[in-house]
Amino acid sequence: MISLTTEAKRILNKDNKWKHIIDINNLSDDLNFDLVENPNIGQVKEKRIEAIWSEKFKKAKKKGNLLFPGPIMAMKSVSRDRNKINFKLFETNYKYVIASREMNLSPQYDYFIGIRGVCKVEIDNQICIIIGARSPKTTDMKGTLESIPAGILTPKDLRKQKPLENRLINEFKEELAIKKKIRIKNMNLISIKGCKESVSADIRYIFEVENDWLDHFEVNKNDNFHNIIPLKGSFPEHRAVYLVPIASLSDFIETHKDSWAITKDILLDLYEYLER
Repeated sequence: MISLTTEAKRILNKDNKWKHIIDINNLSDDLNFDLVENPNIGQVKEKRIEAIWSEKFKKAKKKGNLLFPGPIMAMKSVSRDRNKINFKLFETNYKYVIASREMNLSPQYDYFIGIRGVCKVEIDNQICIIIGARSPKTTDMKGTLESIPAGILTPKDLRKQKPLENRLINEFKEELAIKKKIRIKNMNLISIKGCKESVSADIRYIFEVENDWLDHFEVNKNDNFHNIIPLKGSFPEHRAVYLVPIASLSDFIETHKDSWAITKDILLDLYEYLER
C-alpha cells in the first residue's frame, strides 16, 4: 500500500497537463497495435520541420549534445472494444517531436506514443521505487525528477512479440547503464495518458525486475531514500538515481517539491492504482 499526504498530492497535481486519453477499466486489458499510413501534412510544413530540426541540431551540438532523427511511433487514435484497447499508430521520426513543440502539427501529430514505468524494488524488507534526477544536458523541460524508465516506442519494438516489455527493458538498461540481461518479473498497466504540451502519450506501468541488477551498484542508504551509484562508469542521462521507500514517498515529494518533471503525475496514477 502507498499513502500520500494532502501536500504531496497537491505538489503532484500542480500544473498537471496530463489527461487520461482512455480509461483503464480492467486490469487484464489487452493492448493491440495496428499500423496505418503516415499523414500528409504538405510540403510547406515539411520544409518548416526541416528548418526547425536543423536549428535545434546546431544548438544541441554547441552544448556538446547530439540529436538523432531516429524512427519512432506516433498515435493516430486509441479506442476500446470490451477488454481490448486498440491503438492505430504510424511510423515517423524524432524530427517531428522537436518540430511539433515549435509549430502546430495538430491533428496529425498530437501524440508520439511511449512507455513510462514505475519500477518496484525490494531492499532490506523495504518496498522502494526508482526515481532519477535527469542531467540538465539531457532535457529542455522544466524539472528533473522523474520515474525510471521511459521512452518512445519504435518500429523495431512493434516487430517483437512483446513490444511494450521490450521497450521497458531496453530503457531500463539504457538509463541505468546495465549491460547484463534483465528479466521482468511482472508488469501491470496503471494508466494511459496524453499531454498536448509535450505532444506525448504514455502507456504507464508498475513493474518489477529480478533484483540481481543491484549487484552492479553501490547503495548508499539514508533515512528517507537511498542513492545508487554504478560500480563502473556513470549514468548516461541522470546525475543521480534514488531508491525511494514507499513509506517515505510523501516526504521525498515534499522535500523536492520544486524539482519534479512534467511527468510527476505518474505517482498519482500509482497511488490510485494501488488504492483500487
